[in-house]
Amino acid sequence: MKPPQARYVWTDAHGEGRNRYALFRRTFTLEGAPSTGSVSIFADTRYRLSVNGVVVGHGPARFFAASPEYDTYDVTPFLRQGANVLAVAVNSYGCVTFHAERSIGGLIAWGTVTCSDGSAIALATDSSWKAQDSAAHQREVACLSFALNPGEVLDARKEPAGWRLPDFDDGHWPPAAVLEAQEHWGELRPRSIPLLDEREVLPRRLLGSWTGRDVEDEQIYSFTLPGRMGDWSLRGAPALAMTYLHSPRDQEVTFGAWWGRYWINGRELEPVEREDMARRRDFTARLHAGWNTFLAVERVPFGSWTLYLGLPRSCGLEVSAECEEGSANIFL
Repeated sequence: MKPPQARYVWTDAHGEGRNRYALFRRTFTLEGAPSTGSVSIFADTRYRLSVNGVVVGHGPARFFAASPEYDTYDVTPFLRQGANVLAVAVNSYGCVTFHAERSIGGLIAWGTVTCSDGSAIALATDSSWKAQDSAAHQREVACLSFALNPGEVLDARKEPAGWRLPDFDDGHWPPAAVLEAQEHWGELRPRSIPLLDEREVLPRRLLGSWTGRDVEDEQIYSFTLPGRMGDWSLRGAPALAMTYLHSPRDQEVTFGAWWGRYWINGRELEPVEREDMARRRDFTARLHAGWNTFLAVERVPFGSWTLYLGLPRSCGLEVSAECEEGSANIFL
């Protein structure tokens, strides 16, 4: 069920693509003191709803596109006389997971806010909302596992500062695009299970704390090779990376990597597991002065492949796919 004026919207008319993040805003002004406010919302695949900068909730529940379920929130405590804004961040997986089937991005919401003077404002999604793709999120990220979605990689420096607040200037944001495939989703129904309980629970005592750390004197080189997410025929497909390492002298070098097999100058290297760093492995190779060949061979785990290579800075190595010092192209 949904009011007839509410439409599925996105930043474009088709909503296709892998691991897309979109930001939506709907501003409105209340001339009188707010008395009631309710918002119902569904998004494919995940949303986070804020009202005047306060996160109200996120969802939806696990669903198939044929039977989506919407959430309803009482937003009255977060409203105020004057300028207000609903802000929604949506992540469309665009790939198969155990949470949702492969689908397209879409947001639909509706609700009503009433004031003490009897006036009311309808909040249904249409082109009166503003929307844009998130420039702060990285799309080509590996899936967290065979069952889960791509991880969230956010560069907060690129996020529009204060975009969840009512005084943010969204005049340069384009209107939300009404999706062409309005019938892509079946009839909306209310959520069939309770919302997650997100009450704050404080710990009784601190047992310890741990943090990720870099290896001292190490330069990290990496890339992600994306696949067609949702096409599971890619799982286990071979993937190869090659480059050249320039050494200023004959020397023995130990570098760090994860899974896979590695060769230097045609010789396969034996891995040594690091007891102090889970899943990291060290490889030791003899380099001669000048250019040395580096080859990595792996099998695509979850539709994409990410390689991390940690080289010691003190060895003075140059990395180039073209045997050119100072090259911007690192891997083949």
